[in-house]
Amino acid sequence: MTQTGVTHKTDAATDGCVLFAPAAGDRAYLVDYNGEVVPTWSTGKGFTNWCCLLPNGNLFMNERCEAPQGVALTGSGLMREYDWYDNLVWEHLV
Repeated sequence: MTQTGVTHKTDAATDGCVLFAPAAGDRAYLVDYNGEVVPTWSTGKGFTNWCCLLPNGNLFMNERCEAPQGVALTGSGLMREYDWYDNLVWEHLV
């Protein structure tokens, strides 16, 4: 039988959660080790598969934009910070 869902070795896992953002998606997820989604964050245009949690718990995300600039082949140029409740806190368009 194939095991699915969240699996980990309890004695080898670090404390905390896992942040992931599926390729070509428009949503990032923070998941605990029981497989429960803690918060999610969404974008309008999708993101470039690059995001990170900031020390204050907010999410920093590099999003796609109408007129891509910056890193080649990513369609990026829009940097945004979201709070824990998916509210836009800050943005900068390159």
